[in-house]
Amino acid sequence: ETKPDVVLLATDSFTKSAYPKIKLILEKGINVISTAEEMAYPLANEPELVKKMDQIAKDHHVTVLGTGVNPGMMMDLLAVCMSGVMDEVGNMEISRINSLSPFGKTVMEEQGVGLSVEDFNHKLEKGEMAGHVGFKESVYMIAHAMGLDVTDFEQWMKPIVTDVDRRSPYGFAAAGNVAGVNMTGQGYVDGEVKIDMIHPQQIEPAMEGTYTGDY
Repeated sequence: ETKPDVVLLATDSFTKSAYPKIKLILEKGINVISTAEEMAYPLANEPELVKKMDQIAKDHHVTVLGTGVNPGMMMDLLAVCMSGVMDEVGNMEISRINSLSPFGKTVMEEQGVGLSVEDFNHKLEKGEMAGHVGFKESVYMIAHAMGLDVTDFEQWMKPIVTDVDRRSPYGFAAAGNVAGVNMTGQGYVDGEVKIDMIHPQQIEPAMEGTYTGDY
């Protein structure tokens, strides 16, 4: 009986998993705002789905907008805006350091908090560690704004191993186990790193911890 003007879709991280819901909403003639990390710049991973969403939205005279904080603001739009006043940008290094302590159980699992290093690496090899979703989207968003053609992209994830017990409301890491992840993402242009993203995050980061592995 009543149709909303807009639906805020906050259920997914990946464009592919959000797409069926977005499609359904658009086909009902309703505008969509998605918080999915990949939807901040879906062209990076899902160019074909972008074409489909664009056409469905046009066919039904509505809009679809991907937005968020990171990606979507902290490590991409902010860098784009700050570089806008510069005559020339050789390369970018963007770092964000944050505490995982306020986050809930799902985030603890995605970041491997509480796992042994062996279990962390095993899950990483199987592709079961989410870590931070959105490096590729941020890199390609920045590159697009700066007129760069990214020729290669890579990202790395390493465990942050704690030397002491750490506890947050929804997570616990005993000494010797994983308290969070240090992730990096690199955008290459002609074999050179032009956009370098660094993002360590852990529970209770004020406590002593060590990074494992070198980049």
